[in-house]
Amino acid sequence: MWSKVIRLFKKDNVSRNDLEVWKGEILGELEGIKKVLRRQTLFLEAVKKEVLVRVGELVLQDAEPILQLAESFFYFDSSLREGPDLPSGQDEAAEMVWKKLEPLLSSLGLELIRRTGEPFDPRLHQTVERAAEDNGNMVVTKIIQPGYLYHGQVIRPARVIIGELSTKGKQEL
Repeated sequence: MWSKVIRLFKKDNVSRNDLEVWKGEILGELEGIKKVLRRQTLFLEAVKKEVLVRVGELVLQDAEPILQLAESFFYFDSSLREGPDLPSGQDEAAEMVWKKLEPLLSSLGLELIRRTGEPFDPRLHQTVERAAEDNGNMVVTKIIQPGYLYHGQVIRPARVIIGELSTKGKQEL
């Protein structure tokens, strides 16, 4: 192709017919080059997505011990709160630990889905049981297993029990 372009500019007495033929050939080759470039662009985008997914998996793999720690603390905290007559000091101590643990998880790009009383969101929560009939005002009443967000994407939804917001709760909101 380029040899034809160079010859085109070197010759002064090129026939009109030759110009049209070369023009058609050059345009055809340029279209072929455009197609190749589009394919390469699509391929590079696919490679980029795959690399980002793999890097995310590696980061999650590295964060697995901290996830297990957070989940262990969640279960320990849940068992303390389910017991009768929880002393206020234990409740405050557990909240202090959560206040330290959540920024640590956040610095890794992780967020624990563990709060009760929030509206049910099917993207964040997986219903294990319904405590009442669905009338549109369903909230998370209990977390069975915490869920995780990684940089805003759900890694694992929280397994929850949902129910209606009590009338006392409705007045507080």
